[in-house]
Amino acid sequence: MFFNLFQKKKPVPTFRELVWIDTSAKWKGMISLLLNNQEVVMAAWFPETISLLKQQLELTGMRADVLDARHVRQSLVSGKTLILAEHYPLRSKETPLLEMDAAAVIVCSALDEPFFLHFGGERILELMKKLGVNADEIIEHNMIRQSIKRAQDNLEEKVLLDNSAASAAAWFQKNVPAS
Repeated sequence: MFFNLFQKKKPVPTFRELVWIDTSAKWKGMISLLLNNQEVVMAAWFPETISLLKQQLELTGMRADVLDARHVRQSLVSGKTLILAEHYPLRSKETPLLEMDAAAVIVCSALDEPFFLHFGGERILELMKKLGVNADEIIEHNMIRQSIKRAQDNLEEKVLLDNSAASAAAWFQKNVPAS
């Protein structure tokens, strides 16, 4: 144990949880993040999200690779900013990616996405609108990250087999038993 004193500690990447009111605002926000970061790796968990993000980038005339998050490796993200276009519903699948040696990890979500809707996101969406939160504003707070972790852990208990799907909505239909 004493000899560990002189070993270098692995740097912990900066982590940001960014949530927008709706998906269109999220796409705009992600494009802004891409413009403001030089060394970026963009990834998503579901093929539908990858396709939608590529379409959004093309509409703005930008070119960037959008990878399947399952194929992201340490060598791709080392020293770069990893921007994820969504959460994977199960934390056990997502954690290894979040713990890679990236300079920063940014997870982008929207309250109108299947993950949030499954946990009552429409109520939060309604509240945000009543509070006057602009669609382009980013909602960022540690409390949100903790709520997402709890939601993912809750799903871990319910989901017996992780069936792959083309979209987050299809994943919930295939994997989460109706209550």
